[in-house]
Amino acid sequence: MAPTRYKISIFLGFHLFLLGILVVWFRNALFMFTDDFQKDIIPSAELRYSREQIFLASKNTSVENSKLPEWLPSVFGHEPVIPKIIHQTWKTDTVPEKWKAAQESCISMHPNYQYILWTDEMSRNFIAEHYSWFLKYFDAYPYNVQRADAIRYFVLFHYGGIYIDLDDGCRQSLDSLLYYPAVFRRTDPVGISNDVMGTVPGHPFFSFILSNLARNAKSYVFPYPTIMFSTGPLSISFLWERYQNLLPRDSSASARIRILLEQDYKFSNQSYFTFYEGSSWHDKDASLILWANKHILGLISTGFIAYFLLSYSVFSILLDSRIYERCFFSRQHKVALPLSEQEDV
Repeated sequence: MAPTRYKISIFLGFHLFLLGILVVWFRNALFMFTDDFQKDIIPSAELRYSREQIFLASKNTSVENSKLPEWLPSVFGHEPVIPKIIHQTWKTDTVPEKWKAAQESCISMHPNYQYILWTDEMSRNFIAEHYSWFLKYFDAYPYNVQRADAIRYFVLFHYGGIYIDLDDGCRQSLDSLLYYPAVFRRTDPVGISNDVMGTVPGHPFFSFILSNLARNAKSYVFPYPTIMFSTGPLSISFLWERYQNLLPRDSSASARIRILLEQDYKFSNQSYFTFYEGSSWHDKDASLILWANKHILGLISTGFIAYFLLSYSVFSILLDSRIYERCFFSRQHKVALPLSEQEDV
């Protein structure tokens, strides 16, 4: 039987080697945890000021440029670039009662916006007509959630506008977000989310997303990793990290992705959106995904603990097995024969 200290040394050495391989393999994903995204944040003060000036302009009250803060001219004073289109998705054109108030809040607050509710039938027809190369992947997705995710990237790339999940109601006018070529919201603990997104047509980041959707259309056995790594927030968060690394330092502002912080997204009187109970994802797989997403840190911790306990048990059994003893300990336990009995060479 192998000594316990020897078992632990072998076990730790193997996992350090395995960890090194994983770090190299997933280095882009790991960099996302340390990335400095501060330069891309839209300051809350800038958003509030923009809303105030848009309101004053609607009342025909002029604003002197000399009074504008130094940090504002990068946005304010230019024309809006995102088209006034609101995109949402659902199975049919009949939205469930629990989300009608959220839907109506966005429509009524933006009477001069075009509103499009993408049904499952409309979504498939759109892909077949404009992006036929992707139709086989679109149809092959095992979960409707993946199709609901994918269609939002395609229509935003094609038409531009702002996508909003059905369980997000509008608290503020979206006009002040139209000045940024691409807007995503920050999500905890890292990355960006896909429940609210705004962009100009043909933005390079959305082109980057579309070019990677087919490559990411893989099964990871369980619903949560399959959805999150193929079309969900984790997939676009990893793509966001890669996209940032590919951007030249002198790239134009139009290629950047601006980040909306949590307090400007929801849960405050100054936020753009308000939360309605329920998930706008399709079918029963949504509840499992949402539950896992809320308990992601606990699930990861439990998974690591279970893995290490199980793998150490397997290592211990293997190290105590006869095969191991024959391979590694046979020389140590072999009794040396007297010199007189050893054969001459």
